[in-house]
This record gives sequence, structure tokens and C-alpha cells, in this order.
Amino acid sequence: MGAIEPTAREITHRKNGLSAEERAALDAPEVWPEMDALLERIQRLTKTNEQLRELVTQLSVLVIKNAVDR
Repeated sequence: MGAIEPTAREITHRKNGLSAEERAALDAPEVWPEMDALLERIQRLTKTNEQLRELVTQLSVLVIKNAVDR
């Protein structure tokens, strides 16, 4: 049994299955409002995480200084 050769019109070279126009339409701001909201929340959480790390570092320094002083 031989391999079936695809015809020329069956071959597509579309990245991710979408044309350039379709990808541009998906990039429009009104298409992903939920995604934008999630990205903003992630940015806020990242900033909060950085602040928490700084506070933990400061607390660790205070605990170490207190232990050394005793």
C-alpha cells in the first residue's frame, strides 16, 4: 500500500492555522478584555510580591541582629 500524496491545494502554510488578517483581528484590544484585566492583576501581584520579599528581607535582618545582640 503506497503513501497518499496530498494535492497542491491541500497544503497550507498558515502559521497557527490563522491568516495574517485573522491574527491582526485577534490582537485588537476589544478582543481580549479579560486577558488585559488578568495581565494588569498579574502586574499588581508581581509588584506586591516584590514588596513582600523586601519586607521579609528586612524582617530577617532584624531577627538576625536581635539574635546576635543577645
